[in-house]
Amino acid sequence: MKKVFQRAPLFVFIYATLLIMFFSTQFSRTLQIYFPYFAVQGDTIVAGASSLADTIEQTLLDPRKESHTVVMGNENEQIALPNVTSSGEASESSEVLSVMDEPTPTPIYGEPLEDIIAASQPSTYYVEQPVDQSYFNDAVFLGDSRTVGLELYSGWDNCDYLADVGMTIYDCLDRDISFGDIQHTTAREVLSSSRYGKVYIMLGINECGSNINTYFEKYTEVVDQIHRWQPDAIIIVQGIMKVGAQKSATHPSINNANITARNEKLATLANDWYIYYIDINEAVCDENGNLTDGYSFDQVHLYAKYYSLWCDYLLEHGFVFNGVRR
Repeated sequence: MKKVFQRAPLFVFIYATLLIMFFSTQFSRTLQIYFPYFAVQGDTIVAGASSLADTIEQTLLDPRKESHTVVMGNENEQIALPNVTSSGEASESSEVLSVMDEPTPTPIYGEPLEDIIAASQPSTYYVEQPVDQSYFNDAVFLGDSRTVGLELYSGWDNCDYLADVGMTIYDCLDRDISFGDIQHTTAREVLSSSRYGKVYIMLGINECGSNINTYFEKYTEVVDQIHRWQPDAIIIVQGIMKVGAQKSATHPSINNANITARNEKLATLANDWYIYYIDINEAVCDENGNLTDGYSFDQVHLYAKYYSLWCDYLLEHGFVFNGVRR
C-alpha cells in the first residue's frame, strides 16, 4: 500500500494528462491535426487511462499476480504488462501480446490539406480586358530609355514614371533619377513611400550581355521587393521589346533570339494573383518577330509617333479586379 501512495502522483499525472489531451482536442482544430487519435478516440482513451491506472495499482499491491492486460481499443489492440516477481524484476515468461497500430490521421472535414489550401486561393484575381486611360491613374512605369520615350510621347500624364536612360534590373531601385519635380531620388524611395494600384516594368535591353539566369534571378528579387512595398498592387511584367532585323543579325547579344529567351523566362513569373505578363511585341513586330522596319530610327527605340502602338496595346490589355479576394 505504501508503494501505491508513493506512486499516486504519477497515476494522477498520467490519467489527468490523457483526459486533458482528449478534451483539449475537442475544441482545437490545430490539436486535432497533430493529435488526431485524441480527437476521434475519446471513449477508448478514457477507458484505457482508467484501466492502466487500475492495472498498475493492482500490480503494485500484489506483484505476484499474473500479467494484466490494458485494453486500449478492441480486443486485437492490446498491450500486456510483464509478469513481475517479488523482487520487482520482470520474469522471462513476460511477453507483449500485441502493439496498437499508430492511428491514421483523419483530415479535417474529410478534405486533404492541400485541397483546402487550393480552395482558398482563386485561380485568377484579375480579368484581362480593354480599359480606358483613367485605368492608369494609379499606375507607375519602371523602365529604361524606352520607358522614357513612353513618358515623353504617350501623352499620358495621369500616371507616374520611374525611368532613366541606361537603367537596368540591377540598379533600377537605387539609381539616381528625377521624379516629377524632384531632381534626385530613387525608385526605392518612391515605391516604398507611395501607393499604386499597378506597377509596370520593362527592363532588359541593356542587360542582354549579362548571364540570363543571373538576370532572371535579379528580376525576381526586384518583383518580390516591389510586392513587399506595394502589397495591394498588381505587377505587370512587360516582355522586352525586340529590335530591328539588322540589329538582331549583327549584334552578339542584343538580338531577338536572346530577347525571346529572356521573355520566355519572364513569362513564368506570372502567377495569376498579383503578377501578370504581357508582350508588347505583339503590337510592334513584323511576321518574322523583328521590330517592324520603319518603326525605329536606330533599330532599338521607337519613333515618337509609334509610341501610340504601345499605348493602344496597354489599353487593350488591362487587368480588372474580378471581385474575388484571398
